Amino acid sequence: MVGFIDAHRDAHGVDPICSMLPIAPSTYYEHLAKRGDPCRLSDRARRREGLDVARCTVARLMRDMAIQGIIRGKPHRQFRVPAPNMLWVSDFT
Repeated sequence: MVGFIDAHRDAHGVDPICSMLPIAPSTYYEHLAKRGDPCRLSDRARRREGLDVARCTVARLMRDMAIQGIIRGKPHRQFRVPAPNMLWVSDFT
């Protein structure tokens, strides 16, 4: 959307274009400010090296380094059995 606004801002102006698109003019101007001054970028955006890496590659590298991402909520635990066709009894009282 920012590229579209850049292409048509001379003919129509930023505010009329933003009123037709689902973007606030302040968002557009903030994007321009971040593009011009890299110090205004977030820490995550500054540390990004611009490499396109597949998700499976990231998962493999994280597994090799024994690190994991943040887990939101309760961690899921899987029920594992030592052998097939075993009887399990439990009491929930």
